[in-house]
Amino acid sequence: MAGHRPAPAECGHPPAACPPRDGRLRRYSTSGRSRARLATGADAIPGGENDYDVTLLNAGAIYNLNDDQQVWTNVSQGFEIPDPGKVAGRGNYTLSGGRYVLTDSLNIDDNSVPGLKTNQVELGWRTYRARWDAQVAAYYTWSDKEAVTNRTSLTVDVVDNKTRDYGLEGSLTWRANEQWSLGGTGHYVRSEIEDEDGNWQKNLVTAASLPNATAFVQWRDSQNSARLQGSHAFNIDDDAGDEIDGYTTFDLLTARELPLGRLNFSVTNLLDKQYDTVWGQRAQLFYGFENLFDFKGQGRTYTLTYSVDY
Repeated sequence: MAGHRPAPAECGHPPAACPPRDGRLRRYSTSGRSRARLATGADAIPGGENDYDVTLLNAGAIYNLNDDQQVWTNVSQGFEIPDPGKVAGRGNYTLSGGRYVLTDSLNIDDNSVPGLKTNQVELGWRTYRARWDAQVAAYYTWSDKEAVTNRTSLTVDVVDNKTRDYGLEGSLTWRANEQWSLGGTGHYVRSEIEDEDGNWQKNLVTAASLPNATAFVQWRDSQNSARLQGSHAFNIDDDAGDEIDGYTTFDLLTARELPLGRLNFSVTNLLDKQYDTVWGQRAQLFYGFENLFDFKGQGRTYTLTYSVDY
């Protein structure tokens, strides 16, 4: 991880003593008089590296009800590492000899970012028929720990924090004949966090997942195929009054088999939908700078590719 220089508001000192972003002249007022001090630079916060040795449990079973139906169940564990860019890269500075000297910092070498386990159980059913296929699954995911940054002691602490996600997802495809088919997918998910009274509340939108749905219609013959599909992400909100706005986009995907290789042409975001990305909306809520993180989704995009399998 590369070293970082802290922003003035995060250095742990009054604004007059914080290293300026550009390392140049800073003016401040003392006893009604204006003074100027020139800083020649500031120490960079060191990066670092960390190793993890974790044992995870993963087990599953499938049972065939008959020739075209199955049920399955999975029990699995995952391993999550907090974003080092959010928990590290902070430090305390003192001005010495015209330079801001790093006195303490939160870096990866001295404060390894902890890894946290998550647990999930899943139960599903699927069928494959001559004219249609279907699948549905329910899942439950939970965790009881969270990594938080202690800005006073400049450490990363693991604290109790119970969260859970549960949902239902499914897909359906119907084949009208050998050329035409249509179908879609759906995913409902709810993210919750346990409060101090032991009650489950909606998780913050900066951490919660968005339900989504897709639909498609497709035509194909022995050499050509064309698929029109739409995707919709639903709005979510939390008990703090924050909200993430969803959006809908359409894509057109075509392909042709050639004597040698395959030619693909696609138009993503077919209707040139203007929307704010989910990441950008979350960043605005998390960091509070709306203009800085006003990231728009990619507009209409044309792609032509040629591929050969060998």
